Amino acid sequence: MKMLSLDANAVLDLCYRFYGNEVFEALWENLLSCISASQIRFYITSSIYQEILSYIELHELDVSIFEVFIKEYKVIFPESDEFGSKTLELKETLLGFSAARKSPHVTRDNYGDSDIVSFAKFLGNDAVVLTSETRSKILNWENPDHQRHIKVPNLCELFNVECMNWF
Repeated sequence: MKMLSLDANAVLDLCYRFYGNEVFEALWENLLSCISASQIRFYITSSIYQEILSYIELHELDVSIFEVFIKEYKVIFPESDEFGSKTLELKETLLGFSAARKSPHVTRDNYGDSDIVSFAKFLGNDAVVLTSETRSKILNWENPDHQRHIKVPNLCELFNVECMNWF
């Protein structure tokens, strides 16, 4: 079974932006089939959940679409205590790089990017981070001015976690 740690933008893309269930009916049916067959499982960390809800409220979107997604696709919400040691490990690793020392990945608690990667690391080899971000090719981990170039795929690569993009 593939366990998918979802990024906020991946969820928002799926539910609101690109893959509406009226237009991409087959995609949604295939996802349901994969969940029913225990081929995939969706996870949303609490920091990502809060980010999604904030976006929905800010943009006055229909929250029921997200609620249906949670229910129908049996989304699991792990407690941060479960994977907290992996988050600390990720932060300690990042402290070794000039580009990351002052980044929110290190300085903030309950930071979505760090949580989805550390949670996937906690889950093990069958875990995948699903995001809509692409890897920053110009990131130089030793350049302190590159903290804005740290993307989820860069973190996954550094922390040896599989990462996929919706697109």
